[in-house]
Amino acid sequence: MAIKKCPHCHKVKPRTSEFFPSDSSKASGLRSLCRECYRFRKRLQRQKWLQTPAGHESDRRSAQKHYRKMTVPIGAQFRNWTVLEAAGITRARSRRYRCRCRCGAVALRTAFALRYSHGETCLSCRPRITLSPEEIRRHERAWKSARTKHLRHEAIVKLGGRCISPGCRWMNSDWTRGCADERLLQVVGGYDGKSHHSSFYLKVLADTTGKYRLLCITCNHLEYKRRRTTNAKVQAQRRTLLKKLGGKCASPGCCWLESDDTLGCRDLRVLQIDHINGDGAQDRLKSGGKGIKVLRRALKDTTGRYQILCPNCNTIKSLENHEYVPLPLRTLAVGAA
Repeated sequence: MAIKKCPHCHKVKPRTSEFFPSDSSKASGLRSLCRECYRFRKRLQRQKWLQTPAGHESDRRSAQKHYRKMTVPIGAQFRNWTVLEAAGITRARSRRYRCRCRCGAVALRTAFALRYSHGETCLSCRPRITLSPEEIRRHERAWKSARTKHLRHEAIVKLGGRCISPGCRWMNSDWTRGCADERLLQVVGGYDGKSHHSSFYLKVLADTTGKYRLLCITCNHLEYKRRRTTNAKVQAQRRTLLKKLGGKCASPGCCWLESDDTLGCRDLRVLQIDHINGDGAQDRLKSGGKGIKVLRRALKDTTGRYQILCPNCNTIKSLENHEYVPLPLRTLAVGAA
């Protein structure tokens, strides 16, 4: 018996019955492959062809022909539907039948819908989902929040995705200066009191004048502190407390590079007093929302309840520990107590 070796899988098989195309069709330029390799090649060719416009159109037409030929017997039961009689054809030339649902309602269904269970029941007996007003409001808030996050991401990408302050000393994971962490970036400019709303980010995306820019939270705090005048006595108490707590960002992962090439922010203008246990909101509530009372209480504290963090590390801690998170990054930084 004559044998032959497949040039693709290198298996030896009988020449006459196991190779396609046959030796007589070599004039077409095709190599003779074994049965398995030949079928695999044909499947691959068809998949590539179906990805072309002509293949898409051919596949659609063949599916339409299949659906048009599909029929169901009169009196047959398909889940909740009983076929009563034929009712003509649809505009797409599919066969249609008049059917009765288990609740007694009569409706028109196509053969494809009956066989493949598209709509198992009629609209009158289909279970309806009812939501309470509170659930509706919760879903609306979740949708608005997701939309705002998406628009904020698009605005940050448009503005460069990096803090543009020349004095930004935040080191990224690739050891480049200029904060590129989206969690820590703020869109600055054109403040209208609604910078955390989706309408603000829509204005940023539509802007062509270049009045908006990106700053990390720490750099935004530095600019805000330069424009702001505060009581000298309060500032003196704040500096005393910061020096008492170490005068440096307590986060071990602080990436702020100081002028002496050491990591850890030591700029007293932007360091923030943080509650280690994340109970700052309750503490401010007890003091009537006045930061000076929290400051005096921290000066007298001996339990180690407080620490100091730079604005970037404070935001990261709030996000990771699910503490109070400010509204999606206002243009004017709000100091956390």
